[in-house]
Amino acid sequence: MKIVGIGDELTIDALRLMGIAGTVVTTAEEASLALDEALEAETVVLIAAETAELVREKVEEAKTGRQAFIVLELPSDGGEAVQSEKTAKLLSQAIGIRI
Repeated sequence: MKIVGIGDELTIDALRLMGIAGTVVTTAEEASLALDEALEAETVVLIAAETAELVREKVEEAKTGRQAFIVLELPSDGGEAVQSEKTAKLLSQAIGIRI
């Protein structure tokens, strides 16, 4: 299973430091295209919360409508720092890093 990130520059830089490829996006159109590309294969998609808001409908569809994918939203820079245990556990299992 492949792991990819989608989000702002800071989020993607952090993911790259962990060895995860990612796409920096700034618009809804870029986010939509990046999500479409990521969902072409069995993938774990780590998407910044602010980016997810740009394409909310598509993110929710991917979360609920496809069983071969995992879509996790990561807190964005300046966003809420609240971390649910479920998200932390899934992320830990996906990339092997405890947050």
